[in-house]
Amino acid sequence: MPQSSRAPLERVENQLDSLATTEDVARACRASKRTVQAWYYHKRIPHIKIGRLVRFHLPDVLRALKRHTVQEVK
Repeated sequence: MPQSSRAPLERVENQLDSLATTEDVARACRASKRTVQAWYYHKRIPHIKIGRLVRFHLPDVLRALKRHTVQEVK
């Protein structure tokens, strides 16, 4: 494949590689895989679906979870 036609495909592949899996999000949030699945099913965290494949941009997920954080009352 010529270099010029391969470059856009490589960019897309690199961006997909930087996206987190359900397991990655679960590990980062110290939650179960099933909890993360419930969060995206109920649209509590942003996600990207490509067919049946679900991926996450971890900084966006963490920002969304901060919005749902309840502050301690003293």
